[in-house]
Amino acid sequence: KKLLYLLIPIAIFLCSIKNTGVLLVFILCCIMLYLFIRKKEFKKGIIYCLKLGVPSLIFFYIWTTHVEYAFGRLGLSSHHAMTPNNILGHISTMELSDITRFISIYLKRFIDLKNNISNIIIIIINLLLVSLYPIYKDEKSKKKITNSIIVIDLIYLFYYFVLGLMYICSMELSGLFELAGFDRYMMTISASLIGIFIITILDLLKEQKNKII
Repeated sequence: KKLLYLLIPIAIFLCSIKNTGVLLVFILCCIMLYLFIRKKEFKKGIIYCLKLGVPSLIFFYIWTTHVEYAFGRLGLSSHHAMTPNNILGHISTMELSDITRFISIYLKRFIDLKNNISNIIIIIINLLLVSLYPIYKDEKSKKKITNSIIVIDLIYLFYYFVLGLMYICSMELSGLFELAGFDRYMMTISASLIGIFIITILDLLKEQKNKII
């Protein structure tokens, strides 16, 4: 409960300052639900996810409403604004060849280690977690390490997929093909995954400390 109450203001803040904040809150809810499912407390997990997600979406709605009232439709008319009208209007102006060209560029950037530092970060995180297996030999700790690797990698792939959709739905063609702001967007998820890695390490250390005591 204490962690939930700490997360709520952070989640609200994320949703208020950037559209991708909504995605990060969704990822937080998925992680939280996964942890409750592991404890066989699915219903409790749903309740906690609602406690985290609903206030975040309410404040997101309040903020966008405030922007619209304060600045008119101009405040939400940016080509980055993730509104239904903007998304549908933007996609309708694109050719299929534009989308296929972007997908090709986007996938090449995904496997590019030289120009995608986030790939290097995720590889280092995975290697560090794998290196913990010889140290933590009990099954419970090994399971935690394995679960962390799976969760981190899945979140990374999911974020990359949704980020690609965001580009298609909101980015002008010039920015689309240049992958404008790509490094900044990827560092957002990299920082989040580093946080999950640190939490995993702290959890393992805490468990080891309890065994010694």
